[in-house]
Amino acid sequence: MFNTLYKIGLISILITPILVTPGIARPSLLEMTCAGSNALIRSLGSVTIDIKPGIYRRFVAKRTMCVHGQKGFKLKAAVAGGKQCKVKYACRNILESDQPTNAGNAPSPSPAPAPGPATTVNDGNGTVIID
Repeated sequence: MFNTLYKIGLISILITPILVTPGIARPSLLEMTCAGSNALIRSLGSVTIDIKPGIYRRFVAKRTMCVHGQKGFKLKAAVAGGKQCKVKYACRNILESDQPTNAGNAPSPSPAPAPGPATTVNDGNGTVIID
């Protein structure tokens, strides 16, 4: 009995530090200069940075480093001292409107036909139905 309690106590002492270790904090744009933020991104290649408290973005050194289905763009954000800075490059999902079109090779869709005149029908119960 004592041996079992000893083992449980020893295991809990060994596991507790693993479970309560604090998370690694992300860098924050609000604590960096404009040049410092862009230098950090260039040096690491890819990094997740807080742009506001609780809001973060993935930044990459080159536009082509975003994952498939995303593209890189310059993000204008506040940095230390309340200044605005263009930070290169934040990744975002590509919207359908951003997709290349057929360059005019396909015919444009024809407009939907106009609705016909309204129809009035008596269903026999005195109710009138209008389409």
